[in-house]
Parts: sequence; structure tokens; C-alpha cells
Amino acid sequence: MMRFFAVLLFFAGFIFASCEREQAIPSEFQVQQISFPEQTEIRDIMALNDSVLFLCGGQKNIHGFIYQSLDAGKTWTNMLTVNFSAINAVYVDEVSGYWAAGDSLRIWHRPELNGDWELYEISNFPWDNYLNPYAAIYAWNREVIFAVGGEFYQKGITSKTETGDYSWKQTSWDNQWFDLHVWDINNVLISGYGQILYSDDRGKTFYDTELYGDAFVDLEENPYNEIFVLGEHGGVFRYNNQSWVSKSRLSGHLNDMAFSADYAVLIGQRGLMFFGDAHATDFTKTEGFTDANLSLINTIKDDFLIGTENGKLYRLKHE
Repeated sequence: MMRFFAVLLFFAGFIFASCEREQAIPSEFQVQQISFPEQTEIRDIMALNDSVLFLCGGQKNIHGFIYQSLDAGKTWTNMLTVNFSAINAVYVDEVSGYWAAGDSLRIWHRPELNGDWELYEISNFPWDNYLNPYAAIYAWNREVIFAVGGEFYQKGITSKTETGDYSWKQTSWDNQWFDLHVWDINNVLISGYGQILYSDDRGKTFYDTELYGDAFVDLEENPYNEIFVLGEHGGVFRYNNQSWVSKSRLSGHLNDMAFSADYAVLIGQRGLMFFGDAHATDFTKTEGFTDANLSLINTIKDDFLIGTENGKLYRLKHE
């Protein structure tokens, strides 16, 4: 009988230890839903400054949109609606201009803050990849532009121009690319399905960083100049001189992450959220405020803006 109870206690302890305890969202944050008219996925948000924000999204190969806020995300105005393409990424900078990228290798450009968004014509268009969506875009200036994308985990593409027109260098890859990150002007990381590459010449040549085994969906830099990558299946790694250091191993399907001065927040499917410190350690699974799939998170001052696959927009307001 004693042996039976010992075995029972062992399994009870194992089950208890295996369950992640959910805690409340930290008390200094208040969840606010923001009025937003769309009902399809919010895919990217980027701030020009503390007040002017841009947001994009849509439904793959059906329609896309770009919205602008002039009051730090409290209200939004539609700037562009397109057919037959979602708009997956936006990059804004007063020097480089305003750029967006979407399905079927489409790029949109807005030369000035108060100008119109226009479809950008790519020279030597790669017709063998024309159905591929771009996932991320970056512009060093109005002539040097870089975009990455792909689909089906294996059909990837990188596109780069150094003249703003002719000629674009189009490179096909055997794996899909999800994100890119640029720092110190020349250094670039691109993350994708099963691989992360590094370049020290603005994307002309790439080197393997030897991190494998997941779909690496997001690259982010915290306020302390540390760069992290998020794996779809819960791995969080910090970049260290062309290699990676494991910081956390979490469970669940994760989609995006963001950092403030004090926090890292990870989001995923069915309202999944983790809160950790700004160095991506000590993560705690938190009680979700929605059952929707969370698709996008970004930091605005000390707050976090979160978008969902069904077009809802939330602010985690730091009190």
C-alpha cells in the first residue's frame, strides 16, 4: 500500500510540475480595446515617432490595408486599401521615406508623410517567384531597399536594390524568410524556416549563424542593444557574435515578441501570452484577455499594441 501511494504521489507531482501556472497580467498594465474597422489580420505596426504610427494587414491574396494614427494609436485613419494582396510589412523613416510590402512581391511607397501610397514598380521582376509574399522590408535610404519573404516553408526570396530602380538583385532560397533586422548600418540578420543568416555588407553576402530546428518568426532588439530571435515553437535566443545563446524554452505556438525597458512580451495562438523581463528571462504564462489568435505586438513608449488575426486591436497600457 505504501508503495502504491508513493507511485501515486510521484505521478501527481509530475503532472503538477508539467502544468504551466497562468498568472494575471502584471498589475501595472491595463488592457484597452481600440476601435478599429477591419476584420482581417493586423500584420505589422511601426512608429515614426511617439505620436505618428502606421499599421498594415489584410487577407492573403484578397485585400490589404494601411492605416495611420496621429495620436499614438488611439484613433486610426485609412490611407490605402488594395485588392488581391494583403500588406504584410511597413517601414517608415523620415530619411528613407515610407515603405510597405505584401503578397505577390508587391511594394508600395509614399515619398512624403502627407503624400499618397503608390505601387512601386520593381525592375527585372522575378516572375518565377511572383506569387511569393514579402514578409519584411527595410530601407537604408530612398535608394537602398531590402525585402525578404516566401511561403510554404521552402520557397523564399530576398530582393535588394542600391539605386532605387535598376537593378534589383533577386535571390531565391530553399526556405521561407519571416523577418529581418538591421543594426549598425551594415549588419543584417534574416530569419526563416530552419535557418538564420547574417550579413555585414547590407545584404550582399550572407553567412549561416548555425541555429536550426524551428521556424524563426521574429527578430527584435531590446532597449539595451541585445538582439533576440523567437522560434514558433517556443525558443527564445540571444544573438552573440554570429552565434546564438538560448534564453528561454516555452510551450505553445508563438507568433511575435516585443520589448520595453522593463518587459518582454510574447504572443501566440488562442490568446497565448508570456511576460518576462527585458532580457528575455523569467517568463510567466499569463491569463489571456481574448481567445483570438494574436498576430502582432509592438512597443509604443511603455505600452504594447497587440493585433489579432480577426482585426481586433488592443493596448496594454502601462500605468
